[in-house]
Amino acid sequence: MKATKIDSQSFFEASKKDNSYYYLFSQPPHENNYGVNDFNKINSILFPNGFDNLEIYEWSTDWSNYFDEGLEWWGARCVSIYDIKLNRFIVIGASSTD
Repeated sequence: MKATKIDSQSFFEASKKDNSYYYLFSQPPHENNYGVNDFNKINSILFPNGFDNLEIYEWSTDWSNYFDEGLEWWGARCVSIYDIKLNRFIVIGASSTD
């Protein structure tokens, strides 16, 4: 497993075209009607103290066959987010194929 540290402010910016976290939320393999307001709401619930005290890492996806099918089409992603103030650890794993 390999990890790359990600800046928390840029990770949550839904307005950035290349924000893959927002892409995972708003453009999953199976269509939904979620938008920027929904994205911001869920993140305010998960991270009520804001984004300044978060440690975010994007992990490689070659360490588990869970991610293999996603590499065929939609993609795969694994991110860990640690909220220092709440002592809360969240892992987001995404992988899907048609």
